[in-house]
Amino acid sequence: MVLFFDRDNEPLELMDWAMKFEDEEYRKVAFDVIDGVVVSTIWVGFDAFDDVCPQIFESMLFTEAMVPYGDRWNYATEMQALVAHLTLVKQVQLHVLPTRR
Repeated sequence: MVLFFDRDNEPLELMDWAMKFEDEEYRKVAFDVIDGVVVSTIWVGFDAFDDVCPQIFESMLFTEAMVPYGDRWNYATEMQALVAHLTLVKQVQLHVLPTRR
């Protein structure tokens, strides 16, 4: 069973994943700060959910001090993660607290 994946959902060995995970630019998909709320979407590269389609990207909201604020959202593809990130940004701009999908 493959647990680690690159941004294109290709399998990785543990050490290859670890090297990519240490690279902040590789991990970052999108990052925005709106009215003191940080919207962060990253590649995590491992499937913690044991899904048929690995959920290897994650979005979270934080305070500007990087304290987690609310839920976490996971996605299988970078495109899904980016679209969801833009949706979260819009919700924060409209002062609508997003909830888990």
